[in-house]
Amino acid sequence: MSKEFASPLVANLKPSKQLLHFFLLTHLLALTAVDYAMLSWLIKLSCLVMIALSYIYSVGQIQRYRQFTWSDNNQWHLLTKRYEQLDARLTPMSFFLNNLVVLVLRLDDGKKVSLLITKDAVNKEVFRRLKVKLTMIKPSYFSSTEESEF
Repeated sequence: MSKEFASPLVANLKPSKQLLHFFLLTHLLALTAVDYAMLSWLIKLSCLVMIALSYIYSVGQIQRYRQFTWSDNNQWHLLTKRYEQLDARLTPMSFFLNNLVVLVLRLDDGKKVSLLITKDAVNKEVFRRLKVKLTMIKPSYFSSTEESEF
């Protein structure tokens, strides 16, 4: 194993324009669908309010974390936008695609946290290293740590 792979992976997260555009597109499509639906004006208004609140929440989630660190012992540390450090473990529900990495982490208090990381949220080298490290994890690591409730 190379020394670079074994070193902790530290990533400073920037707000992702790709995610922002994706959320904007999906919420605009939902607004369009509600507008064309044969519903009373009160139901349409309720749907529009829910879609707007969903968009505000989604955009807020883009900037929820400032940094993550993946240590040598598979321990994760998240730094929130309020500079709180949270310790977590990776769950087997995490996956990656060509331009997106979805990390599902379980915090020490039992809560689950999802991180959507696009290529524009971190530098190219960190994104590549993250995908390589996720590829190298053995399935046996997950079987001993997670997911008895599913």
